[in-house]
Amino acid sequence: LPVEPSVEAKQEVLSRFQPLFAFDHLPDLTETEFRDFLIFSNNRHWSGLQRLGPRMCQDMDRLRAALAVLLDESRPIAERYDYAIGSVSGLGRAVATAILQVVYPDAYGVWNTTSEGGLKILDLWPRFDRGEPEGGRYAKVNDLLLRLCEPLGVDLWTLDALWYYLL
Repeated sequence: LPVEPSVEAKQEVLSRFQPLFAFDHLPDLTETEFRDFLIFSNNRHWSGLQRLGPRMCQDMDRLRAALAVLLDESRPIAERYDYAIGSVSGLGRAVATAILQVVYPDAYGVWNTTSEGGLKILDLWPRFDRGEPEGGRYAKVNDLLLRLCEPLGVDLWTLDALWYYLL
């Protein structure tokens, strides 16, 4: 069977972008490097991310600091997520979770319009507490995505590609 192009590109994309988001490189992350990640022909997985690139890159020091917190595994994901998206204009769930997916491909799934729509179609969308911050909501979504991978026999990258076909 033919392999879906975005699934086939996983290793190439990870090899290119993991080093850019590594802690030792984050202080030197350039606007060009970050904006290159947002382009579909480069990330091979997510379209439309580049639209908010100029806004996210207005203050590169702030963006670098937010990414350092987002990617710091010593803190709970809900706390890191809320800090990052609250710190940088334009940095929302689609970009933040795509970066998490690239840096930690076995730990974090992508929460975007496509994955949310797929989970809702399958009647799997989690319940959230009233007033629950978005970081707590992402933690629940991510837990669900992780639990779906094993019975489906796929990794998080492939699961993310499958939502597109479901919709």
